Amino acid sequence: MKIEQIDLKAYGHFSNQRLSLAGGANLHLICGPNEAGKTTLWRAINGALFGIPETTRDGYLHGNPKLRVGLVLSSRAGERLAVMRRKGRVNTLLAYDPETASELSATVPDERLGDWLGGLGQGLFLAMFSLDHAALVRGGEALAQGRGDAGESLFEAGAGLGSIRALRTRLESEAENLFKPRASKSAIYRALAEHEESRRQARDAAVRPLEWSTARSATEATGKDYEAARAEQLRLHTEARRLERLAAILPDVAALGLARQQLGELAAVPLLPPSAASERVAAVTQRAEALAVERAAASRLQQHQSGLAAIRINDAVLADAEAIEAIHHATAACREAALQSARAAAAIAAARGKLDLVSRQIAGDAEPADALQWIPDATRTARIRALITEGATLKARHQADLANRQAKTLEVAQLEAALRELQQTPASDDLGNYLDSIADQGDPEARAQQLDDEAAAAAARLEAEARGLRLPAAAVARTTVPLDAELQAFRLQDEELRRRERSIREAIEKLEDDLAALRGDIKGLEIRGSVPTREAIAALRTARDGLWLALRRRFLPAADASVTPDPPPPAGAYELAVSRADEAADDLFADAERATRYAGFRVRESQMESALDLDRQRAATLASDAHELARHWAALLATNGLPPLKIGEAAAWLAKREAWQQKFDASQVQRHEAERLRLVAQDVRSRLGELCGRPEAAPQAAGERLSESLARARAINRRHAEQRTQRQLKSSSLANAVAVLQHARAAATDSGAAVADWATRWAAAMASIRL
Repeated sequence: MKIEQIDLKAYGHFSNQRLSLAGGANLHLICGPNEAGKTTLWRAINGALFGIPETTRDGYLHGNPKLRVGLVLSSRAGERLAVMRRKGRVNTLLAYDPETASELSATVPDERLGDWLGGLGQGLFLAMFSLDHAALVRGGEALAQGRGDAGESLFEAGAGLGSIRALRTRLESEAENLFKPRASKSAIYRALAEHEESRRQARDAAVRPLEWSTARSATEATGKDYEAARAEQLRLHTEARRLERLAAILPDVAALGLARQQLGELAAVPLLPPSAASERVAAVTQRAEALAVERAAASRLQQHQSGLAAIRINDAVLADAEAIEAIHHATAACREAALQSARAAAAIAAARGKLDLVSRQIAGDAEPADALQWIPDATRTARIRALITEGATLKARHQADLANRQAKTLEVAQLEAALRELQQTPASDDLGNYLDSIADQGDPEARAQQLDDEAAAAAARLEAEARGLRLPAAAVARTTVPLDAELQAFRLQDEELRRRERSIREAIEKLEDDLAALRGDIKGLEIRGSVPTREAIAALRTARDGLWLALRRRFLPAADASVTPDPPPPAGAYELAVSRADEAADDLFADAERATRYAGFRVRESQMESALDLDRQRAATLASDAHELARHWAALLATNGLPPLKIGEAAAWLAKREAWQQKFDASQVQRHEAERLRLVAQDVRSRLGELCGRPEAAPQAAGERLSESLARARAINRRHAEQRTQRQLKSSSLANAVAVLQHARAAATDSGAAVADWATRWAAAMASIRL
């Protein structure tokens, strides 16, 4: 690196000053009187290279924020770098135009300038290239205190370093402290002892491969057991939750069972019609009115009873109770007779004539006056009157019994007709029992359709998720999972190959960088001139000796040697070879350090090239191993039907595939459940068709949904239940009516017999009076 130009744009007392150091000279001298600015220029160069100090005395004219120093650097390769340093804390290095000395907006990283300096720090730069007045004073004092060690003092003074003697004394003291005769107190031996103890502890703590493999297998088995236990715990937790829900609804189930039992006990109770509420209100109203009427009647009855109690009962009247009752029944006829009394008066005259005729029939030839003797006496008249009353009563009772028998006969006929109509209702309750047995299933057809819809939606989601797995859904479902041991082995091999590849790549990069730097150093040595080597000198000397032997054999042959006919080599060629060999030897002696470094660099270059070739061979072998591993991995993927995955992606892909598989299994369960429910629905349809296809029930309509069929079957079942209830009620009413009819028939027969007996007695009474 070389400084070609210095622009003191604003630094110290300089403003827009330029110092050009371009040209082929390798040394530039800058001189000037005191206070000309030589030291300021030295500080400006240090500030431009390493940053202007925080507390500087060179901002008195321009101010610290406006301090600017520009440098133009060049390298041996011809590259140039133009930077300008400003006073600040961050981004203080700016790009600038060397022609106009105007700074640009772009910033230059400090690392780039550090690369140009070759890693040279500010301290070493000041020690090696910045010898100021203070350093000269310290060097003179060190030279004066050298006590005979002139070389060391001159080195200190020339380099501007501190006291080497003091440094050497300090190093000897530290070495004495580190390597004391008593090893127990020596820091180095104590550190070595601690290191050995640490190595022993590390060796004791190390695990053998077999033990590690056994522990790892045990850990994997324990992990599997743990996962199985977790799955079992989850299953038991789900079962416990289900049992808790069942326990929570047990009271409701018990109440439902009790309600069903009570409902079964009330099966004979007929269902009320829709108008039952209004009829009940009307009945309650009528009942209230009837109660009011009953209370009024009770009041009147009490009054009549009070009046009846006040009436004196005549025993004689009671003796004629039957006659009175007969008269009471005959009051209607009496009233009718009263109405006809007028007509009867007209008929009396005719009756008198007839009476005369009848009297003649009774008395014969006797005179009518004598016929009065045939008129019945009072006793017989009373008996005849009693027979009249008794006959009227018996005839009225017989007529009432006949009317009652006729009414009961009609009622029985009506009940029998109603029962004949109700005989068409099935006597068994198969339809109701079947509907009760499938009541808990609900509507399997609707549930199956719902599960189909859910399964279709789940299939769409699974197809979308399968695209994220880089396979169709059907292909993902057919995939299998490799063994964990195989995946672990592939993962470990892949990690090992990657680690080795990374290590070899870093080693190759480091060797290439070091080799490039070394070749740069070799080229730097070669730029200063050809570097003499012992091999080159040996070659030049061999050429020189060959020419000399040719001349000697030509002009100074040996006694037993023949003179060669070939022409001798030119003398100039021999002199040139001697000159070149001597110059090479002189150059090697004069530049022994550079030659030694050059030879060492060449040896290091050969070693580094060999190491680089070896690492590249290792990289090629590693690439072959990686290709073989990739081939085995592709075979494993193909065997299990997996997409082209990287080894590092397998774990995440398999986790996603496991989640997808769980959703897919749930979808399949839904489909199977839907199919089962469809079969159940078909069975329900078939059974309902059998039960509802009887003559007394209409068959299922085409295209009828199962819910509609169930509703129709429940309606039919309710109608059947109502009809069975009506049949039971009619049967019970018929039995009662038949019993009443039999009783009415017996009463009619008895009353008829009584009338016949009365007619016989009446005929006898009439005969006794010759009527």
